[in-house]
Amino acid sequence: FSAMFRHHPIHRSSGGNGRRFSDIVRPRTPVSKEERMALRASRKERATQVLQQAKGLEGDAAASSSAAGSGARGLMASKYIWYASVGIPSALLIWGFGDSNSPPAKFSRWIGLTGFIQQYTDEIAKPSHDKLLPDWSQMPNVPHDIPVPHTLVLDLENTLVSSTWDRKYGWRHAKRPGVDKFLLDMAQYYEIVLYSPSIDA
Repeated sequence: FSAMFRHHPIHRSSGGNGRRFSDIVRPRTPVSKEERMALRASRKERATQVLQQAKGLEGDAAASSSAAGSGARGLMASKYIWYASVGIPSALLIWGFGDSNSPPAKFSRWIGLTGFIQQYTDEIAKPSHDKLLPDWSQMPNVPHDIPVPHTLVLDLENTLVSSTWDRKYGWRHAKRPGVDKFLLDMAQYYEIVLYSPSIDA
């Protein structure tokens, strides 16, 4: 049976065009030795090109990963530099304020920073005048024989007067109902001082 199969190949039609299977698998023209060598050389060239492209892609990926790593290291370094630039001066300031004989406090006095800060805080904290209220005897239209009354300090904003602002009307002011009568009655018994935390009040 094997001998019969070897001597009589199977004839199969491909798509009904009468071609044999052996014609499809085997080329009709024989390939010479030189052509075979040329085909092998071209295949080797294609394989080396594919390998070089794969190595190039791996190198690009390694370069990009190294660049990303260096960028992350630079970001961490800049973060630590920012922490040091904020933390070290803050620690020196706390040390200088806490201990007046510390090296930061002495250096601050030497360069004049302590005097500048003290002058600025005094302008805010201390009164602008030595006497905020005039003497009772120096007030005009007040008889000198009246004894000095007690002082009543009233908050102006949001107690006696309310102020609001909007885009349509701007500033609008409203007095509390009965504030005029209240002030007239209290003026008979007290020296009234109106206080406002606003500079422009």
